[in-house]
Amino acid sequence: MKRIIISVCIIAAIIAAGCSAIVYIGAQNSKLYGELELVEKAYAEGDASEQIAQFESFFEGYAKRLSCIVGEEALLRAAESAARLESLYQSGSDEFLAECGQLRFLTRAIYAGEIPAWYRIL
Repeated sequence: MKRIIISVCIIAAIIAAGCSAIVYIGAQNSKLYGELELVEKAYAEGDASEQIAQFESFFEGYAKRLSCIVGEEALLRAAESAARLESLYQSGSDEFLAECGQLRFLTRAIYAGEIPAWYRIL
């Protein structure tokens, strides 16, 4: 009987850790979206250099915090997209807002990839 109780406790701890990781990723993504909105607003106003630098600093921390939870490949793709923002802004490229949208998509994919689904388990 004690083994069953210990097994149930271990399974409950694993489920709790997984759920808290998903909630944490969602919270970090919400912060990232807020920072990204500030970058887009500054871009529309014409001076986004300082805001992009702040965003890059935020994204560095975001990537460090999430690297222990999510897969490296998805995080690297998002980091590449974030790194392109400054160069796209400096070159005056029309792709700046599209890259912001791409970054949103990639971070949503990171979140969606961590949600348990039967087709990933079986």
